Amino acid sequence: MNEYFPVSPCPLLNNQLDHAATNANIESIGLGSRLISQACTVAATYSSIFRYPLTLSELRLLAPARIDRELTATDLADPDWATHWADVDGLITPSGCETYASERLIKNRIADDRLSACTPIARRLGKIPFIAGIAVSGSQAARNPGEDADFDLFIICRTGRLWTSRFLVKLIAKFWHPQGLNLCANYFMTEDSLDLPVLAQNYYTACEVTNLVPIAGGDVFRRFYRANRWTTRFLPNRTVPAQVSTVAEPRPGLLDAVLQTPVGGATEMLLRFWQMFYTWIRLRSRDGITWQDVNASYRANRQG
Repeated sequence: MNEYFPVSPCPLLNNQLDHAATNANIESIGLGSRLISQACTVAATYSSIFRYPLTLSELRLLAPARIDRELTATDLADPDWATHWADVDGLITPSGCETYASERLIKNRIADDRLSACTPIARRLGKIPFIAGIAVSGSQAARNPGEDADFDLFIICRTGRLWTSRFLVKLIAKFWHPQGLNLCANYFMTEDSLDLPVLAQNYYTACEVTNLVPIAGGDVFRRFYRANRWTTRFLPNRTVPAQVSTVAEPRPGLLDAVLQTPVGGATEMLLRFWQMFYTWIRLRSRDGITWQDVNASYRANRQG
């Protein structure tokens, strides 16, 4: 599983999408049918990378220009749109790829079954010391998992204890496979550094951030979304997920109190070094990763 969350699966296309999104936002004053179809083309093109056709309401949410009403078929009557896109039972697919519609229905059923079965189990990770919030991420959050896809998790930790939490989460996930799935915690950050780096602020990451499904830590995720309001530059029609307000808070246990001591601080430094060293040994010969690369990724307040 790729642990570098803010990286598009296709960097060149990501740059093109960012450019299209910026132009769509600039030109969004007085949107006409032509500009609406251009904005929707960005959304439809992005989703087609993942073979995931969208409904008209979903196209509006992913369109990089403000559209203050629900879309209708009339809005997409542009001849260029009709040439490249097809409507299959309310799902917009690339022309010639109409099978994407039936594939989506299958993926949605898989995602919903996994979410209902695994969310209560994954939520138990909130009992691990210093976990402030947990969200389902990746293809599972987008309701678009493959049959062998991991159950991806995005985790926010208490300040100064990221590496203790990460070590315990990774250890549990290595041996615990609920419903036969791999729990893949692929991004960690601390609650004092909730804003994503400027270099990560693009259309792809905006989609990933707004797709998150928080399952523990409603308070910290409200702060997370406030810290990342930049997503509205790329997705002006999309708001904070409604379920955030009802998400329960993790309950600190006795081990939290024990590790919130100088001994816990020393443990944090030791575990950070161990995880950096393990990653370097594992990847240096295969991927040419240097110690400097690992050190740059494994920071005190963020890993991913």
